[in-house]
Amino acid sequence: MVQPEPFEKDASLWFDDGNIVLAAETTLFRVHRSVLAMNSPVFRDMFSLPQPEGDTESIKGVPDVVPVVHMHDKAVDLSHLLHTIYDRHYYRLNIATTFEKISALLRLSTKYQMVKLRAEVKDHLALCYPTEFDDLLKHYGDDYGESHMEDVLCEFDALQVFAVVRLARETGAAELLPAALYEAAHQDLDDILRGIDQTNDALLLPDDIRACMHGREFLVSTCRGILQEVMKMIASSEMVDKCTKKCHLNMYVRIDSREFDYPHSLTNLCTNPWADSLCVNCRVR
Repeated sequence: MVQPEPFEKDASLWFDDGNIVLAAETTLFRVHRSVLAMNSPVFRDMFSLPQPEGDTESIKGVPDVVPVVHMHDKAVDLSHLLHTIYDRHYYRLNIATTFEKISALLRLSTKYQMVKLRAEVKDHLALCYPTEFDDLLKHYGDDYGESHMEDVLCEFDALQVFAVVRLARETGAAELLPAALYEAAHQDLDDILRGIDQTNDALLLPDDIRACMHGREFLVSTCRGILQEVMKMIASSEMVDKCTKKCHLNMYVRIDSREFDYPHSLTNLCTNPWADSLCVNCRVR
C-alpha cells in the first residue's frame, strides 16, 4: 500500500495565532479566517459552513482545535495568493514579476472572486498584451515590445504566449486574447502545433491552433501583398531612373527567396531590414 506523502508547513505562512489550516497538495498554511473572508466572498461562504470533524487527527503538528480545509489548488499557486493577501508589497502592478506568480494570481483571484486583485493582474498582463488597439500599435511599432515585456515580467519568454492564451481561456480574460493570439501566430509552426513542452499549460486548444494558423496565413499574404505593391512602385520607369542601387532587382530576389513566407508584424514592416536596403530615393518614395 502506497503511503501518503507527509505534510510540510510553509514557515512563511504559518501563524501561531492562525485559526484555520489550508492544506494544498502536501503543504500546510496556518492563516486567519477573518483575513481570508475579508478578501474573498468564496472563502467567507466556505468558512460559514460546518467543517467535517476528524481532519486534524491525521495531520501531525496541527492542534486539534484548528480546523483543516483541504484545497484543490497547487501549493505554489496558493502560496502566491496568500503572500499577496498578507503582504501588498509581494505583488504590485507595474513592478516586474514572474509569469508563475502572475498566472497563479489570475487563476486564483478568478476562482475565489477577488475582483480587485483580478482586475489588477489583468491590467498587468495587458501591459504585455494590450487590450486597446492604439496601445497594440505602440506595442508593436518598434523595439518597445520585447524589452517592455522584460521590464514587466522579469522572466519573460516570448513562447510563454501559449500559456497566456490558455490562461486567458481558463480565467475568462477574453480581452487578452486578441494580442496574445496575434503574438502566438508569429511563432514557429511546430511550436504552434505541438507546444513548447509537454505540459498542458503550454499547449494551445484546437480552436486556438486554428485561429493562429489562419492568422499566420493572413499575415504572410498581407505582407507579401504590401511588398508586391512596393515592388510595382519602385520598378516603375520613373523610379528606376532615380534609383541609385538597382533596388527593384534586389526586391525581386528577396520576394522570390521566401524570406517573407514568415509572418512579420504589419506595424513595423517598414522598419524591417529589407526597407533599410533601399536607396534613399526609393525609401523616401
